[in-house]
Amino acid sequence: MKCSRCNRVLTDPVSIQRRIGPVCLRKERGAVLYLQSQPSEEQMDIFKTRSAWHHQILIEDFGLVVCIWDDYSEAEPTMSVTNDAENVVKAIMNHEQRNGVDLSTAYWIYVDTEGVWDRLLPVSPDVVMFESLAGDSCQAAIETLRKKVTAEFTGEVE
Repeated sequence: MKCSRCNRVLTDPVSIQRRIGPVCLRKERGAVLYLQSQPSEEQMDIFKTRSAWHHQILIEDFGLVVCIWDDYSEAEPTMSVTNDAENVVKAIMNHEQRNGVDLSTAYWIYVDTEGVWDRLLPVSPDVVMFESLAGDSCQAAIETLRKKVTAEFTGEVE
């Protein structure tokens, strides 16, 4: 199989599955690395994830961004991502690591059950802190995050 962008031969199984090589994937700003509709049964069992969610990984100009949607439903109530953040982060990191994606330096954002986008800050395997982004959409949260990251990088105070 060949890369859909540069037409080079793909040898890595993950690249073959995605139909694009890692260099071309990085060049495509905003490209989706992986989209998962919901946690797999394996994730639910191994990490005892008690919330329902799905995620997407985007390549932005400042780094990888993991976007998590809370799929809470009154019809099938579960714990919210907010209350299960540590387990959700562990499940996504483990799943993506098996697919060859390193999320150790990624930025994490999520939309809560009230529709507000905020930042998750994994500080250790068992501790996740939160930072308000007050975004009303994924793109708005990414733009706020971009400004924060740029300010942190340049040493500017917002």
